[in-house]
Amino acid sequence: MRSINIAIIVNSENALSSGSLQSNVYLVDTNKYLGSWGQGESKLHTVCQDGQSISWWATAVNAANAISISGFSGEMVSSKTCVPQLDAISSDNAWFGNVQTHKSIGSFSYTITLDLDGKAMSFMATLKVV
Repeated sequence: MRSINIAIIVNSENALSSGSLQSNVYLVDTNKYLGSWGQGESKLHTVCQDGQSISWWATAVNAANAISISGFSGEMVSSKTCVPQLDAISSDNAWFGNVQTHKSIGSFSYTITLDLDGKAMSFMATLKVV
């Protein structure tokens, strides 16, 4: 089973000036258009399977802005469907988790909190386990 990589691209200047990630964050995963929906939007629905590994990383459109993932919360984490952890080996602040539903299927929402130039900002996405 292949890993899924999720890129979080942030229009950092607009996010900082508006104080919100709404309409300023874009997600893309390696499932392409046939496996997930909401690609290039803030509300990505990533389709995955029990046992699959997922990694997340964030980048700012403006390289002058410092950005990193500071944590995950929500139903995906509280139900222990996937509990991402910072990949200590990675130099790009990637987070990694394994989907563990024990053969259950369903949708699990989650919130990602980003640190953008020292300011905490959050948005929601969804895992769809099939």
